[in-house]
Amino acid sequence: MIKRLTWIMGLAALLSACNSEVSNNQSTDTKEVHKATTYTESTAIHITSDSHIVWLQELFHNAIQLDGIVNMADPQYQIQLTEKQYNVWFNEDGTAVFTDIEDTHTLYKVSDATKLKEIIHEYNFLMNEKPPTLTLTIGEQTIKTALGLHSWSYIDRATGEQIGIQAETLSPTEVVDLDNAKLVDLTMPIHLDFEHKPERYEIRIWSSDHTVTATYKDWNDIKERGKIVCEILATWQQGTASYAFALHIQ
Repeated sequence: MIKRLTWIMGLAALLSACNSEVSNNQSTDTKEVHKATTYTESTAIHITSDSHIVWLQELFHNAIQLDGIVNMADPQYQIQLTEKQYNVWFNEDGTAVFTDIEDTHTLYKVSDATKLKEIIHEYNFLMNEKPPTLTLTIGEQTIKTALGLHSWSYIDRATGEQIGIQAETLSPTEVVDLDNAKLVDLTMPIHLDFEHKPERYEIRIWSSDHTVTATYKDWNDIKERGKIVCEILATWQQGTASYAFALHIQ
């Protein structure tokens, strides 16, 4: 009985030692796992500028390779450079990481991703199929604007080709309801919150017979009072767009 008990205790000790050795081996082989935020949809960016292509090729070539296991979610952006394609993620600390689409198990880091983000933001805007949205605020009033006539060009995400569109609509006087014009004071702060800032814009006043009666560059120059139909005509490199709204000016 004593011998049998001794044999059982010895076997238990042996199993414990084996488990300890496996655990130690596992901890020795463990590598850092790189993870990134999950994005529901990637944004394809087709780089067409020669100068941008050269700069990005050098950036990716000089990036730091990270050790460890790559466990990344869907990329935030997919960048196409001639025949090469990269998956890119931006981090909150101003860095970025990426993989070559032909080797998604190797991760690289860009220490300063400021210019990379600027280039992607620029191309992302160039690929918008519609003009930017506009929110107008006068004092405490938020004015709803209606996108009207616009001439727009954008870069197709899949092919990199430029596509142009011409959208015709009714005149601003037919688009907005003058009866719902909000009462505003033009001496209050005025903010035009474009999704992407235009190169320039002008303010146009429309009459009931569907014609432009005045054009202004500055809100302070507007002389009209009462209920009026206004239009902001904004210009970008990609084209022009009209935004209509009604005001009741004090």
